[in-house]
Amino acid sequence: FATGLVLGAGFAGAMYPVWNAIFQETLSREYRHPATGLFVVGNSLGVVTAVLISLLFDIQTIIIIVACIAAANLLLLIPISKISLRP
Repeated sequence: FATGLVLGAGFAGAMYPVWNAIFQETLSREYRHPATGLFVVGNSLGVVTAVLISLLFDIQTIIIIVACIAAANLLLLIPISKISLRP
């Protein structure tokens, strides 16, 4: 558990500058700040949601919920990536 927390914290800390660089390179000027704000809010909501889910459900239900959230995220990223990669 402790190893997972340390690795997760390291990954999260490393991803903030990476996402900022990705937003700078792929998004137009008017969308950079809102995209960064949504990223930070999404991360914060994800942490709170994870804690609440872990308090309310057993491990099998948590795995199903996480899989559904991951699939929904992938479906949402497809149209966003097509829009942001246009010249």
